[in-house]
Amino acid sequence: MAEFDLQPSRALLYLFLPLYLLVGITIWFARLPWPLQSGLFAVVIITGGLAIRRMVLLRVASSIVRMKQNPDGRWILWRRDGRTLERALVESAGFLSPWLVVLVFAPVPARAPILAHRRIPVMLARDTLSPDLFRRLRVDLGLRRHLV
Repeated sequence: MAEFDLQPSRALLYLFLPLYLLVGITIWFARLPWPLQSGLFAVVIITGGLAIRRMVLLRVASSIVRMKQNPDGRWILWRRDGRTLERALVESAGFLSPWLVVLVFAPVPARAPILAHRRIPVMLARDTLSPDLFRRLRVDLGLRRHLV
């Protein structure tokens, strides 16, 4: 199976920035008491910065920087800090479009330690992978959805 080396995505940055900017503007113009408004605005800035660093720029230790699908259908995910995770793809939780693919991985039940129970989303834009790998991934995922 193919191995996918992820790169920081400019397209995802252009998607995330306006989204968080719109939420910030909405909070700014909402008629809320100023302490609540300031607190919500700070939360939006902090969560936006963390999400962009982790999912777009791939600069956090927990960022997924490489993926590989095993022949048995399980995926090996490499984090930036060097740890590897064995996960199963949740077919029904993802999103597939011509320019964006969202994959959601869940722990493999037999090998999941107690604290590794959370799902891991991975967002892939066209510029995250090489054009050929992105196309092959989209086709493979699209065929899987139609066959299930």
